[in-house]
Amino acid sequence: MKIRFNQFAKKTIILFLAHIGFTSFTFSQTYFQQQVDYKITAELDTLKNTLSANCIIEYTNNSNDALDQIVFHTWWNAFKDKNSAFASQQIQN
Repeated sequence: MKIRFNQFAKKTIILFLAHIGFTSFTFSQTYFQQQVDYKITAELDTLKNTLSANCIIEYTNNSNDALDQIVFHTWWNAFKDKNSAFASQQIQN
């Protein structure tokens, strides 16, 4: 028994197999998740109206790539009003 494929069927089969191969390669890549552990200690002095805080951050880069920078957002007075930098970014999103 001999099966004959027309030109369209051949192209369809080739594209399907190429798609399967590409998908398999893409999803076989190693997945990683960065890890951040932190400890925040704070002290509120109601007599002096001050807040003192300390933060220790331990960041683990689990990717194969070296990082040349780490970016931190420090939102001063984030919830002061609707015009703070934090509020502006939340409104945009």
